Amino acid sequence: MDLVKGGDIDNTRQAGNSPLLLYTVSYITGILISPHLNIPPTYSAIIAYSATLATFLISLASIKLKDFRYSKIIKLLLLLSMCLAGNFNNSIRLSSTKNKQISLLVKEKKTPLKLIVKNSVKINRNSSSTFCFSKEYNEKILLYIDKKYPAADIHIGDTIILNYSGSSVERLAINGNNGWVDYLKSKGVLSFGYVKSGEFRVIKPRQKRIPDYLLNKKSSLIQKLNRIYPDKNWVALTAALATGDKTNLKKEIRSAFSASGSMHLMAVSGFHATLLYIFLSSLLSFMGNYRAMKIFRGVLIIASLWMLAIVAEFTPSATRSVIMLSFYIISNSFSKRGVSINTLFASALIITIVNPQAVYDAGFLLSYTAFASIIFINPIFRDLIKTENKIVRWLWGIVTVSIACQIGTSLISINLFGYFPPYFLLSNILLVPIITLILYAGLVAGIFAVIGIGYDFLIGILNYLSETAILIVTRIESLPHSVIKLDPGPGVEISIAVIIIVFFIEYGISKRVKKYIIVASIINIALCLLL
Repeated sequence: MDLVKGGDIDNTRQAGNSPLLLYTVSYITGILISPHLNIPPTYSAIIAYSATLATFLISLASIKLKDFRYSKIIKLLLLLSMCLAGNFNNSIRLSSTKNKQISLLVKEKKTPLKLIVKNSVKINRNSSSTFCFSKEYNEKILLYIDKKYPAADIHIGDTIILNYSGSSVERLAINGNNGWVDYLKSKGVLSFGYVKSGEFRVIKPRQKRIPDYLLNKKSSLIQKLNRIYPDKNWVALTAALATGDKTNLKKEIRSAFSASGSMHLMAVSGFHATLLYIFLSSLLSFMGNYRAMKIFRGVLIIASLWMLAIVAEFTPSATRSVIMLSFYIISNSFSKRGVSINTLFASALIITIVNPQAVYDAGFLLSYTAFASIIFINPIFRDLIKTENKIVRWLWGIVTVSIACQIGTSLISINLFGYFPPYFLLSNILLVPIITLILYAGLVAGIFAVIGIGYDFLIGILNYLSETAILIVTRIESLPHSVIKLDPGPGVEISIAVIIIVFFIEYGISKRVKKYIIVASIINIALCLLL
């Protein structure tokens, strides 16, 4: 699915030779163990800077004396510096949110407040709702708005001025909706409030940021299509597949995709980014292959890919794939070697530097585990059948990638969601071609809509393809034992982690790649500290 080279590259050797492999693992390890070390940010910074300074001084001395016997010590100090840097970055975030388990906005008396709208407004039957942020209190809230107010006029980036009286989100669990409360807390939302029409005012910003503009355009387009085509599943399904926005998707359809093991297709990832890259590369191929034109074309494609990441709200899977494709395009524009596995670790490092808490996100774990599975597990199955027939090779590629990803991500997904979809292979074989056509048809229909050319024919195709996809997942969900529920205990999880580490070390020894042994040792140390 992603741009990973096939048989001409030894992915294992390339990953082992990646200079960023150890440093990325060390940095993420520092993030993971920081809550358990309880080192204040000031001390953490002093230790990190000291390790970095010691590394610099030893490196300088070895160069001056032309004595490079200390290269291993320098390497270990660099790894320690990265680990401490991760610890420092996350400890700052933890210290700033340490007291956020209790909302400062849960008050009986109304308080004058300015709230910035962070998400598109969801219009419900009894009221509308949106997530807002208070700069004054550094806190997110869930705001319910009176149904009498035209909530469609409120956009991302707007400022709402009101007298706010909030309640703890724990009160939303009265009706047994514990999952919703847990979700809100994971997003940093600890209070909710209700505002009546006429008791607040909305201030529009003079100039909106590009991300806010694109997200508002996405929201308004989806709302417009829902008004024009009410009760049409293709609108919600296309929006979910193209942007990851599952707000308007019916629960039964969402449940069917989950049960069939194809919910991952609704997460914007390398699959979506690669399809967009292929489409734009073909569309702009008329520009030729002169250096200047290749660079200009690369800039246009990279800008479009980052727009996709914005529309997907910078989910870890979307960000990873866009970073990697950007590296690939830059390399290709300057006639250099294509994307290497090193960019995988570079993307992980960039994401965790910007947001250390991303390592706890299920999307981050599943995205990188799936990509690692494509690198290491997929070649084993791919090489079982070798054919020159492009159609057979493409279909076999879908099969092998699906098997590899499912093997790699099963332990995480079972632990997170508590079930295993045994018909995942069948659903992926049937759905991937259909989803590809839906995404391309939706993209072309959008271009025709902007130009003003009739696109009714394409909408008919989207409707037919969407209903076909829904029929497939519904039938698969109705098959016997379509969902196998599992609940592994802590003992099983620890045992699996130990087995993975052992195999990792054995794999490194058999392939003669020392970095795998070092990585396994670092992970083992991190697990010991976590436990």
